[in-house]
Amino acid sequence: MGTGKTFLPVMYGRETMRDGGNGEGGLMGKRVAIIGSPDLEFYGGTQVNVIHSALLLHRLGFSVTIFGSGTYFERRNVELDEGIKYMRNAFPFSILSRKFILRVTRGVVEPLLGALSSRRIFSVVGGYDSYYFTAPKFIFSAVAKRLGGEKNVLLANHGTYMEFLSSRRIFAAASLINLFDSVFLKYANRRKTFIHVQNRFQMEHYLKRGFSEEMIFLIPQCDVDFSEYKVMDNGSFRVLFLNRLSKDKGAHLIPEIARICGDVEFVVVGDGPLMEKMKSNAPANMKMKGFLPEEEKVREVEGCDVIINLSNYESLSISSIEGLAAGLIVISKEETSGLKFIGESVEGSVLFAGGSVEGVCNLIHRLKGEKESGRGNFAERKRAIRERAMEVFDVAVIDRKMEDMFRKAFGGK
Repeated sequence: MGTGKTFLPVMYGRETMRDGGNGEGGLMGKRVAIIGSPDLEFYGGTQVNVIHSALLLHRLGFSVTIFGSGTYFERRNVELDEGIKYMRNAFPFSILSRKFILRVTRGVVEPLLGALSSRRIFSVVGGYDSYYFTAPKFIFSAVAKRLGGEKNVLLANHGTYMEFLSSRRIFAAASLINLFDSVFLKYANRRKTFIHVQNRFQMEHYLKRGFSEEMIFLIPQCDVDFSEYKVMDNGSFRVLFLNRLSKDKGAHLIPEIARICGDVEFVVVGDGPLMEKMKSNAPANMKMKGFLPEEEKVREVEGCDVIINLSNYESLSISSIEGLAAGLIVISKEETSGLKFIGESVEGSVLFAGGSVEGVCNLIHRLKGEKESGRGNFAERKRAIRERAMEVFDVAVIDRKMEDMFRKAFGGK
């Protein structure tokens, strides 16, 4: 592009611009392959983190190639810095990358990529100096097998089978986790494979399986700039949902929650397959905002007091951290590993509802009562949450830790 800037696509209304780097570490020429993400047009949490990682690697002086594994979404083009190459649908020869299959299965088959055509996949991604994988799945196992321990490898954990299966609460979950471990981690060299985990649940998983703590980095990756947000002492009590409008994010539950809490205003920011259905089913106290420009989205976050998270499982939750940046209290329907980590890191920031809609509504009414009976104390609680969260999750803190990890895993100053 030649602009020295990076323009990222919209996520929940966010549009950001970052300075490109010139490689102060003197590493330009060392090539890093990022593998295991659906195409960036999908633009969920994994894709946000992939772009974030690519920018940091480029800033350190690496030449970066992102290999997309296909998606059924049609979105705007993704523009990245020079030095960051993006190969959309990099494996079109695999039936598991075809749009029709991905659309019919709602993307469920994407983690299976690598179970078939592994030799041809390696012919596409082979020859790089270092490898960054987004999660332990078939494509990691397929490529790591052929690398033979000769390359620098970093295995991230942006959403994992271990968390998904643990959230299902099924009898066979432990056995299935062990089975997938034996397949996906078989070629993870415990002396040479660095691990990036998002929370303590993930870290304990790898420690129990013989990985050395010195090879594991616990970094809750997010790119939330706390300086863009302020804590507001709002007159009205409002509840925010900031996420993709899909069933896996629990968006289908919002109209029911809004009806039960008829005396509370709900603000819904985001888009997704449930948008039209939710619009037609929304009660009067539920405002559908859709995608918003970054500045408008930030104002909507600041105008609320609580953010609800209705996902069944999450490795972290970038949208919840955006809420923390404005001092919002998080109500989570489920005790996900990501939100447990956030709650442990920032005292008083996350309340768990025990898995039910009724529990969510009870917590909403409790917090509404607390604000109405002590508005000053409630505002002070919000300010304290923001200050504690900024020390752990602000992008400046995360970037420093991520850069140190990349230097150790891939070499450099």
